[in-house]
Amino acid sequence: MRIGDLVSRSWEISFKYKSLWILGLLAEGVWFSSAFRNENNNWHFGESDFLFSGMAIALAFALLMLMLVLLILHFLSVAGLIDSVNRITRGGHYSLSEAFSTGFKVFWRFVGLWLVLLMAVLGLAVALAIPVVLLFVIHTVLGVLSLIVTVPILLVGLFVFYNLYALTQRAIVARNCSIGDALSEAYWLFRRNLGPNVAVFLVFIILSIAITIAAVMIVLMVAAPFVAMALSSTAGKVAAIVLGVPVVLAVLLVVEGISGVFLNSLYTLFYFGLVEPDGVTGSNPTVSRTPQ
Repeated sequence: MRIGDLVSRSWEISFKYKSLWILGLLAEGVWFSSAFRNENNNWHFGESDFLFSGMAIALAFALLMLMLVLLILHFLSVAGLIDSVNRITRGGHYSLSEAFSTGFKVFWRFVGLWLVLLMAVLGLAVALAIPVVLLFVIHTVLGVLSLIVTVPILLVGLFVFYNLYALTQRAIVARNCSIGDALSEAYWLFRRNLGPNVAVFLVFIILSIAITIAAVMIVLMVAAPFVAMALSSTAGKVAAIVLGVPVVLAVLLVVEGISGVFLNSLYTLFYFGLVEPDGVTGSNPTVSRTPQ
């Protein structure tokens, strides 16, 4: 399997099948809530002020509900993207209705898998944090030295967890199997193909950073004329808000949708490449082989 072929095919799918941008946007949209949380941090309500405290509680509840909705849409959309890319790669037909149908079908399994991942990450973090804290209590130098060991262990652990998580998601959708069976297959594929797993993870991280930088640059270039308009006059400020905000938001949503399709397709095609090495870039890969 060649990583370059996976990247090329993922880009091709991302730009050719534009209706998938909706799924890509919803799949990545769960991370948008961080912007609202950061904005919320700028508010400072006095504890003695009942009105402001009530507003803070209401806003926190609204943000919590928003995050929950985005998380639900994330699970549905990721499953839908996996199913759609599976159909596209096989040379078949896909539709958004079929994608969401698949999402609903595997929804609770995706939730359960996410909880397993969350517990694993928290368990690793606690297991590494306890000795580090104790060593810092004993002596600062020992604590700093312990970080040299624990940070690489944490990074390796996150790599293992993420790849197993991504492969398990795809096994659940492709095989319509239980979490246990999918996780077993994912572990088998990971253990038998450690090198390719490392390679695709590094490429995934590098491309994610590159896409983020490119998105920021695109948004800044699109926003620049409207910023200049806003600085020109009072009327310019109104025009910049009325015209600029929708345009910048539209560009941001399109970029987010494309990147969501691309990054999800990369791991989906990678999974197919592990299961059927000769079919990953062809039109008819299969996912019927069971690990021995």
